[in-house]
Amino acid sequence: MNPEQTPRVVIFTTAYLPFIGGAEVAIDQLTKRIPAMRFLIITSRMSKNVPSREQKDNIEVRRVGFGYTFDKWLLPLLGFIEGRRALKLGGPSLLWGVMISQGTLAGYFLKKVYPSTRLVITLQEGDSEEYLNTARSGLIKYFWRKVLGTCDGVSAISKYLAQRAVQEGYSGQVSIIPNGADESYITDMPDEGSIRALRDKLGLIDDRIILSVSRLVEKNGLDILIRAMQKVKDVKLVIVGDGPLRRDLGILANELHVDDRVIFAGNVSHRGLLRYYQTSELFVRSSRSEGLGSVFIEAMAAGIPIMATRVGGIVDIVNSEVGVLIEPGDEEILAANLNALLNDKQRLANMGASGRMFVKKGYLWGDLALRYEQFFREHLS
Repeated sequence: MNPEQTPRVVIFTTAYLPFIGGAEVAIDQLTKRIPAMRFLIITSRMSKNVPSREQKDNIEVRRVGFGYTFDKWLLPLLGFIEGRRALKLGGPSLLWGVMISQGTLAGYFLKKVYPSTRLVITLQEGDSEEYLNTARSGLIKYFWRKVLGTCDGVSAISKYLAQRAVQEGYSGQVSIIPNGADESYITDMPDEGSIRALRDKLGLIDDRIILSVSRLVEKNGLDILIRAMQKVKDVKLVIVGDGPLRRDLGILANELHVDDRVIFAGNVSHRGLLRYYQTSELFVRSSRSEGLGSVFIEAMAAGIPIMATRVGGIVDIVNSEVGVLIEPGDEEILAANLNALLNDKQRLANMGASGRMFVKKGYLWGDLALRYEQFFREHLS
């Protein structure tokens, strides 16, 4: 097939690699597994250290803006201009907005100008309903309703987000397609040399480790987890990720005298995360809200049991066979459950094995890419 005749999906996303989040990883993992389609990713640049243009195989990336964080606020306009250029080149195109944020607004405005061009949306949001309803003086809720009332198709990564789409005015059938884990998380067994090197780097030679991978923001509840560490002894907490609360969380750990048992590892490449999972006994995130949580799936794929909160889409993937669900916002309950689970090594092992089997049955990116390709083709036809 002539490349110009190959179905093209124009993706609008506020951020993309090297910036790492659930949506960014999902776009990367899916597009490279659908070689029969061309993908054009339109996103904000946000850093002078990343190129404005990239091309690899069937994927082209165009980053718009001036290399500063405010680029994302220019994205609805600059992304619209870039998308219009792409549409004028001709050929079958589908607009795909990932999360209803600045990037998707560019696709929404294109849909208004070119109504015959189909627009599909994927909901990946992890924000609370309160945030959706009140943030930015109600503008977020306003544009959710506008976008969901205009688009031609919606997929969501969890039942929770599918329900939110309906609540906000979408009248069609929502396709539920979760995020997943790379097949290497299943096939790559722990390497003692690599694990020892990581332990040396962290200064945790023989310590028991619990892990949290998270952007350091309020919704992810890391303050609750750090407070719980006061009553969880003989274990170290490693936090992978960065964000605006890094300084405040460090101060909190110091004030609570747990700073010697809480290690902030900073950002780690997605490729490097597997070793962190394999070095840990338990994965913990005390979320206040969550759309789904790709990191839970990755941890399960690596054979690590889960402790999470009963919020949002987490309940789709975490049950008593693979982990423990608790109510959010209570460090006392979190500490008690951590101690109970860490004192039962057989239960930890059983949960780890069950989690890995759960992921293999439907949460690997290769299987999910087939479902997304079908979703795209249904809306291209």
